[in-house]
Amino acid sequence: MLSAQIKHELRAIVGERMALTDPADLATYAYDATHYTHTPDAVVVPASTDEVSAVLRLASRERLPVVARGSGTSLCGGATPIRGGVVLSTARLRRILDINAARSCATAEPGVNTAEFMRAVETRGLFYPPDPSSQSVSTLGGNVAQGAGGPRGAKYGSLRDYVLGCDVILADGSRLRTGANTVKNASGYDLTRLFVGSRGTLCFFSQLRLRLLPLPVARRLLLLPCADLAAAARLALAITAAGLLPSRLEALNDQAAAAAGAGQTSAILLCELDGSAPGVDRQAAIVARLAGAQSGEDRAGEAAEAIWNQLQGWPTLARVQVPRDRLPALLAKVGELGGTLRGDWGVVAGAGTGGVRLVALPGTKDAGTEPEGSAPAAEFAALAGEFGLVRPAAEPAERLRRSLKSAFDPRGILNPLVPLAPDGSQAR
Repeated sequence: MLSAQIKHELRAIVGERMALTDPADLATYAYDATHYTHTPDAVVVPASTDEVSAVLRLASRERLPVVARGSGTSLCGGATPIRGGVVLSTARLRRILDINAARSCATAEPGVNTAEFMRAVETRGLFYPPDPSSQSVSTLGGNVAQGAGGPRGAKYGSLRDYVLGCDVILADGSRLRTGANTVKNASGYDLTRLFVGSRGTLCFFSQLRLRLLPLPVARRLLLLPCADLAAAARLALAITAAGLLPSRLEALNDQAAAAAGAGQTSAILLCELDGSAPGVDRQAAIVARLAGAQSGEDRAGEAAEAIWNQLQGWPTLARVQVPRDRLPALLAKVGELGGTLRGDWGVVAGAGTGGVRLVALPGTKDAGTEPEGSAPAAEFAALAGEFGLVRPAAEPAERLRRSLKSAFDPRGILNPLVPLAPDGSQAR
């Protein structure tokens, strides 16, 4: 519980209406997209960097846990105030400050909606490749904090490749600028890449400088029917083995395909090609040959787009990552769960990146929680261990991580849910 004095100080920093302490208001911020819940002691919604700094100085002085929150779509508990304290919302920090076509970069605040940012740069003939599945509701700051990319990562690289630099506020309220707004910046320690994916444990992002690319001239999304998920993964490997590099390769099992409106009961592979118009035509012909499809298959373009848009709103209940060449074997095992999924849960596999998601299909009861019974998320995730899932880091790496956490956040106030506290303890 916060004292009356601390509540008074928070209101003095951000304003009476932007420091929430009423239980009804706090309940909205007690959870993210995971099943973890805990009510914070206060929520503050700052409008400037100065206000963020002042809140963090106060929190550091009082040793109050602080959790930064964008739109609450985190799948790792990154926005859950598991130890109470203060939730620091980015809802009022949502300006696109600059789009510079000559430098191929943009500067934005952390609360900017990801899809809105994508559309804004595309109006200038530019392209921001990172495409997390939550892009319609997620924020840039949340994406960077979680390292959230998407299917385009196979062709265009991870989100880290598109953060040129950032302005951050550290746990004690001090400010730091990292990186640059130049294409090349190779000197010294790369603090920018350290902060990306740190899940709010090291800093609060106040500004992001993001790399942009020229917008591809042509783009085509193909819908390719497959016998099952494993067959879809094998087709994806055949496509890349043929020398093609699609911007997206997403496989859906039969339940997911039906829920997305594919109008069929088999699995499907969505293949997005982009580049020059002649290049896309040539690639589409090769894909059609590999898939055994007729030339008329391209007429599924509009249907494929509709299915792709459907996928963006499905809650992810579990996620695993494996080497791409192990996907067919993993997905064959996942297929054996078919009956236990009961029609409520679908599987979406990033055949280009090796990521596999268990998703709640539209209309599923309690879609934001882990499934119950004989097909829990834990069983789904356990399968990955047999197929090359990266194991936890060895103790030397953990010691280094704890040292870094202590250097940036000596009082351990930033996002205590994530197991990077100075003493190495795990909140879970």
